[in-house]
Amino acid sequence: PAAASAKGKPKAAAGGSAASAAAGWADDATALDIRVGRIASIRKHPNADQLYVEEIDVGEAKPRQIVSGLVAHFTEAQLQGATVLVVCNLAPVSLKGISSQGMVLVASTAQGEMSLPQVPAGTAAGQRVTFPPLEGVGFVANAELPDRRAKKLLKELRTDSDGVICWKHAKFTVPAGACTSSLRDAVVK
Repeated sequence: PAAASAKGKPKAAAGGSAASAAAGWADDATALDIRVGRIASIRKHPNADQLYVEEIDVGEAKPRQIVSGLVAHFTEAQLQGATVLVVCNLAPVSLKGISSQGMVLVASTAQGEMSLPQVPAGTAAGQRVTFPPLEGVGFVANAELPDRRAKKLLKELRTDSDGVICWKHAKFTVPAGACTSSLRDAVVK
């Protein structure tokens, strides 16, 4: 959340604008509500051959329904019960007639190879990802991240040369350690 100036007006977050600070959104990865999820069920989309419909436990009262384009890269058996990272504060969208309430993140190379994130063992569904050295929570609880801001922030997701998932240079972290991928220097989308 934004700090107030001496005159009581919101101060801009580092590298951000006063308008975004006033709205309560950070201009860095802390604006993203990314949580560890477990795929409770998965099925092919009835209206699209390249899409799955997943029910994902992200620590809420009921699983979130998420539509993802992972059919060409993973089988249903590979995804059933898998641990994933989910962006939870995106506006719901209808994909071929089915509502999607978030986005599953995967690492991807220019050659089309994809990898699910690897989250430290024992991490519970619903655990929020933090981004040291960035501090705080820069998202507005129970609100949708504005689309332009989401696109700007998400395009900065990558894995580093060690396979650690990062936003710019801030590592995706849960209490048990960093989230990684088998793919090095890859885009995360």
